[in-house]
This record gives sequence, structure tokens and C-alpha cells, in this order.
Amino acid sequence: MASYIDEYVDKLKLNNQSGTICSLECYYKEGKDGEAKRADGGTGSFPVGQSKTLNLNELSELTDLADKGREVWVTAFANVKAGKDSNADVWLRFKKDSSLTGEYTISGVINFTEVAFNKTFE
Repeated sequence: MASYIDEYVDKLKLNNQSGTICSLECYYKEGKDGEAKRADGGTGSFPVGQSKTLNLNELSELTDLADKGREVWVTAFANVKAGKDSNADVWLRFKKDSSLTGEYTISGVINFTEVAFNKTFE
């Protein structure tokens, strides 16, 4: 079940602790009841043991909604190469030029991955 943490972030970080190669992308929705959508853009692929950070200020879908005063919620989406994609069920609020990063970790193997929320940090 989805949960919402009312903290403003402008970056997402994904730690790869899975047996996969993946890229970090962003799932977003307008309001808590909005439909989850994948934003265009991501970090590019990275292997197990590495981490990547995605600057959400560079995703026009999010900044356009924020500029219109919309409530935008975001979470980490792991695009797993040659496997099943996965996303976290913990959502954070997007705010342009915030000082916080939402950190997540992907674990598991090819078709059985899970993305979990860790924390927010400056």
C-alpha cells in the first residue's frame, strides 16, 4: 500500500544492491489520487554496488506541473535491464530547488526486485 511522506525533494537517489543492471527513473503523480506516470529521462544504466542520483529539476513534466502550482508526488522507478521493473511505494513531494534528496535501494534478482525507501537527506 502506498504511503506518503510530506517532505519536499528535488532529487532521487537509488542504491543498487540487486543482482541486476538498472537505471533510475521517476514515477510521478499529480495529487495523491493521481495516476502514476513515468517521467521522461533517467540516469542511464548502472551495475550492482553503485548508486545514481536523478535531478528532478531536469524533468520538464515535473517542473511544468510545479510551475502551475500543482501538487506533485514522486518515487523511485528502477528500469531493470533484462528483468522486471520495480518502483517504491513510498512517495515524496516534489519542489523545485529543494535541498532534500529521497534515497531508495533496489534489492533482489532479475525478475524479483524490490525498491525500498531509506530516508531523505540534504
